[in-house]
Amino acid sequence: MKRGILTALLALLSAIALLLTGCAGGAAEHPTSVSGSATAAETARQGAAQSVGEGEQVFSLEVRSADGSVKYFTVRTDERTVGAALLGLGMIGGTVGDYGLFVETVDGVTVKYETDNAYWKFTINGKDSLAGVDATTIEPGATYAFVVEKA
Repeated sequence: MKRGILTALLALLSAIALLLTGCAGGAAEHPTSVSGSATAAETARQGAAQSVGEGEQVFSLEVRSADGSVKYFTVRTDERTVGAALLGLGMIGGTVGDYGLFVETVDGVTVKYETDNAYWKFTINGKDSLAGVDATTIEPGATYAFVVEKA
């Protein structure tokens, strides 16, 4: 009896999986969270993400401009650091100083501290980064962000 219930349960789960897979309808591939516990907001954000680059490593990038607009990217790369990946894709630019790369341009938007009284803040999973983008090793599934911060 238990074997019949188990078989029926497996058949039901398989049918649900096929139904959900069929609903994707060939949509672009967007990774969910590494832990598999993506919230509805994360899933919606990933659905709106533009995929850039090629490679084995995958991470999410958010770009929050001064006007409040937000862009989402799914970045694929074979680079070791976030900075190398984004520089290689032409997504960031700036000047190199004593402390590494000072990012002034993100996704074509330039913010200069001297003239705009603002800068691009770099965050990892919503927390301020303790290292520069060029010294940050890619963590698969992590979400990195550049946010315009007024001084």
